[in-house]
Amino acid sequence: MDKIKQIILASMIFLLPMNSYVKAGEAEKIQVSSFIEGEAFSYLEMPWNISKEEAEKLLDETLNFNSEDTELNRVIYTATKKVTYGSEEGTVFLEFADDDSGISGLDTVRVEFTGENLNNFKDTVLDQFRKKLGIEYRLLSYPSATLDGGLYTWFWTRENEENQTESLLQIWANVKKTEVCDKVSVVVNIQPCEKYAINYNKK
Repeated sequence: MDKIKQIILASMIFLLPMNSYVKAGEAEKIQVSSFIEGEAFSYLEMPWNISKEEAEKLLDETLNFNSEDTELNRVIYTATKKVTYGSEEGTVFLEFADDDSGISGLDTVRVEFTGENLNNFKDTVLDQFRKKLGIEYRLLSYPSATLDGGLYTWFWTRENEENQTESLLQIWANVKKTEVCDKVSVVVNIQPCEKYAINYNKK
């Protein structure tokens, strides 16, 4: 199973002082630039592959245990502080891995927004990211009876030839059969780049 599907399935199972930060009451305000670092994707310019303790130090907060997948050797933590994107308040989830993919430590950050009707919010977020990054690389959809509708995923990719990885930025939307969106997530993650793995195996 490829990394993208693993992350999407994990989200359905669990459902569960930085430049991009601007104070907004009790929450912190994030924006498109919060997920982009030069030619790669990250969250608030945090390095990938860092430990939970290093992430807590950089974010200046405590991360609370959320869930664990022992088969995939992955642990998800929830940030204590809330964030806001526009008028919506969201929760930050950080996922740490220790597997045979060559990636260990922090490899996924998901910011999740929930509400009764987030159709306008979803469209605004998509429009803002498209203006910055161009049209998404791919759109995937996964019908789901448990969601009473489906999960839609728009994503962009950036390759790093030097360390043979690629970073992905994804926007997920849970859309009910009534065409009402009740959850939007902005997700960034890093994974080994298959293109370089194929080239390496040919040597």
